[in-house]
Amino acid sequence: MDFQLSGEVSDETVQSIGKKLGAQTIISGAITAIGNAYRLRIRAISVETAQILGMQNVDVAQDSRLAALTGTAYAGPTNVVTTNTPRTTTNVNTSPSNADYLILATTGWEPNFDPKSMVRLTINREIIDGREREVLNVDQNLSRGDSNWAEVMTYNEAIIQRLTRSSGIRFKVLGDGKSWQLLLPTKETYADSTKPYHRAAIATAKDRVVEIDIPYAQLKQPSWGKRVAFNKNSIMGFHFGRNNVSPGGAGNSTIKIFDIEIY
Repeated sequence: MDFQLSGEVSDETVQSIGKKLGAQTIISGAITAIGNAYRLRIRAISVETAQILGMQNVDVAQDSRLAALTGTAYAGPTNVVTTNTPRTTTNVNTSPSNADYLILATTGWEPNFDPKSMVRLTINREIIDGREREVLNVDQNLSRGDSNWAEVMTYNEAIIQRLTRSSGIRFKVLGDGKSWQLLLPTKETYADSTKPYHRAAIATAKDRVVEIDIPYAQLKQPSWGKRVAFNKNSIMGFHFGRNNVSPGGAGNSTIKIFDIEIY
């Protein structure tokens, strides 16, 4: 039919194509470069009424594999440092070159359900260090006493598969100076509450971006409970949390987590 479909296509044009094809629904989409990522926008349009039946945006981070597919250059993630957000680096591992970036909006993060703790999380795009980033915002309020733990977690199967094939995790945080933790429950620790999850401390700096690198070899279990060796092949989930006995203790704490890599 010789339709010219380069660039943005109007809903009227999509509807016209659908009528000529005898279709009930047409799926249209566009790919837009956004900083160090691509955004895929998809819409389902009713041919009869032109009503938008559904829409979805998916952000895909630029990595070496995507660069190979698109024929573009890739030199790794870029970091822009500004004077009002100085960078502090902790345990930086410069050797990994096969980083696997998480798209936060597709990972199914959720808060814990302790009624005595307040946990709020949102995933937004924000400007940090002069760049637009996808950010996991976590706001937690811990009371003293019984409410001693608050966390956000994901049990996304695709992420678990990446974790079992990797040797560590690194990411960036913009926090308030309080201490947080990364936890990786395994089948051995998930099934037995006497075996605490393997974890690593996350020390934040108030109003500063901190780069955290946690090889699996650095994961430890707390002093209480039974000891069990860490087995990456049985990882069950991926958590960020804070308790009321960590530096900063009870009360409110807010952290922004972004640029999560699995290597």
